Amino acid sequence: MSRATQTPATDRRPLSRRYRLWLLCWSALRLLLLLPLWLIGAVALLMGVALSPWGTGVLLSQGQDRGWFSVEEHTGGVLDEFQLSGFRLDAAGAEVRVEELELAWADDCVLSGKLCLDTLRVEGADIRLSGGGS
Repeated sequence: MSRATQTPATDRRPLSRRYRLWLLCWSALRLLLLLPLWLIGAVALLMGVALSPWGTGVLLSQGQDRGWFSVEEHTGGVLDEFQLSGFRLDAAGAEVRVEELELAWADDCVLSGKLCLDTLRVEGADIRLSGGGS
């Protein structure tokens, strides 16, 4: 059986200063282009998940668990058909009470570059803001 021997690479030359500077500039340019694109993609993905029916339910349950607001019942997602009942929020001098909220987007306006609503119904809304005078 023959033995493979490795010979050290002696013909390697160190990179020149000019080439190293070019590599640094090229790497920085790629970072400046790709990092914002990656961040925009990550934010769009998270917003898509949060506004879906499953994500809306998770966000509402997390807000209730932390005591930021209370909701009796909800169905759907914010970008679809959304129904909310028994919403209460007391924060920073604002009291918001909504007995029922229904929101449904129209599908036929999306391709024309407009946002249209099929349904927007609010019942029993009571919004009170305390004066924050100094």
